[in-house]
Parts: sequence; C-alpha cells; structure tokens
Amino acid sequence: MKYNSKFLAEIQAIAKIGGWKYDFSNDEVTWTNQIYYIHGIPTQVKPSLDSVLSLYTSPSKELFFKAFEKAKMQSIPFNIELKLKAQKNGREAWVRCIGRPFKKEGEVYKISGIVQDITEEKNSRELAKMGEWRINFKSSRTEGSTEICKQFGLNSYDFDLSIEEYYSKIH
Repeated sequence: MKYNSKFLAEIQAIAKIGGWKYDFSNDEVTWTNQIYYIHGIPTQVKPSLDSVLSLYTSPSKELFFKAFEKAKMQSIPFNIELKLKAQKNGREAWVRCIGRPFKKEGEVYKISGIVQDITEEKNSRELAKMGEWRINFKSSRTEGSTEICKQFGLNSYDFDLSIEEYYSKIH
C-alpha cells in the first residue's frame, strides 16, 4: 500500500494532476497533495469551497459555479479551464478542472474530479492563437477551449453543444 501511494504521488507530480472531491453530506472538500502544490498552499490547510474559489479570478469563479451547480442539480459532468490568481511567487496559472457527479437514491451526494496544471499548454496555445474542440462520443456533446469559443462568440461553458448544434454554428 505504501508503494502504491508513493507511486501515485510520483505520477500525479509528473502529470501535474491531482484529485479532489466535494461531499454534500458534510460540506467537505478533500484534495490530494498535488492539488495543494498546484494551488501553492500548504497541505495543512483544510480547504473549503469558498476558500478554494478565492484563489481564482472572478470569471473563473463564475464559470466554476455554473458548472458545479449544473453537476449538482442535473448530474451533468464538467470539463472547464480556470485561471488562478497570481500566486505569491507572481506565477499565474491555468488549470483544467473536471468534475463528475455521483448519485445515491436519485440525488447527487458528491462530485469527484481532477485538477491539472495546464499553464504550459495554455501559454503555448495563446502563443499560437489556436483553439481546440473535442467531441465526447459517449454524451454526443462538444467541448471547446476558451480560444475556439471566442472564435464562435461563446464562453466555454456555453460551448457545451450537441454535435448538431455545433455543426449549425460552423456551417
């Protein structure tokens, strides 16, 4: 078990990815160590939803709240990019936040997911002024990066389109 924990920590550090969950029954946020590292805060700090969101820019907070609420109320997973406020070292960071709701007796009781530091990827895309979009074939929905959403005059939360809606926008 100790080997597995160390191995998992090494992989999380290499991929710059960590796990999180929010439990509605006790209003508790749980993070893996890598998420503490990404956010630049000590592992002794007990995160709350409010304290976590205070680390993000206002537009990112709004985007997260919309996605989180949709996950809670409609059991819809999310995959969004969020911008962290400048940290103590002056570094601005971007993260991908993916959340998946879990139901028990018809109600969402927790949302679990990952946060991945995508700062280098984001900076590379900004330099190239490229965007990306993906089709989730399981849900038949599209997902778009911030850049491609700008090209369509949408915000990234509104880019959650069916394949048919996406095609109607580009043709």
